[in-house]
Amino acid sequence: MRASRQLHQCPTRAERCVPYRIRFARQAGGFPTPGIFMAHLQRMARSAYPVRETNMSITARLDELGLTLPPPPAPVASYLPSLAVPPNTALICISGQIPIENGHPVATGQVPGEVPLDRARALAERCTLQALSALQAQIGDLDRLIQTVRLEGFVACHPGFGEHPAVINGASELLETILGERGRHARMAVGVPSLPLNVPVEIAFIFAVKM
Repeated sequence: MRASRQLHQCPTRAERCVPYRIRFARQAGGFPTPGIFMAHLQRMARSAYPVRETNMSITARLDELGLTLPPPPAPVASYLPSLAVPPNTALICISGQIPIENGHPVATGQVPGEVPLDRARALAERCTLQALSALQAQIGDLDRLIQTVRLEGFVACHPGFGEHPAVINGASELLETILGERGRHARMAVGVPSLPLNVPVEIAFIFAVKM
């Protein structure tokens, strides 16, 4: 039985690298312990793009490494690709909002099977109104809001669904309608198998407000 268990034991990471350990041993003049050998592998991995202190500019360092930055991608929905936080402001982070009314989910299920796309957009709008309510409770006066900084949108959906940006557009476009330029923001929109209480949409918000 003991021999059988040994035959079915999964090899360790170091054991899987035995041929490389033998080569390393020939170069180093001795067979290394697994710990020393793994440290050697880590050094080899770092050597592709070695980290070193340098006073050169980032652009010059990219050139030295032979790296070229691709063109910045254009937004595929209603958001900004990047956003600078206004100076002299405080960041208010609103926890993920799910569409709730009287303590119960407004809707449940995945998009688009149980919850149609248009309905999911409306639920994203509901999350946005709840977020503004939470912001008002935190700062008192919504006119202290300087800029919407970032949204993190999650959509519970079936495999193969790819319209997450269209769902979270419900939140993004409502913010722009209410706040104008102050409602424009950076954003992420992703699909997940499920969300708390089986709701279809959850969105977290970051706002910049007057100090």
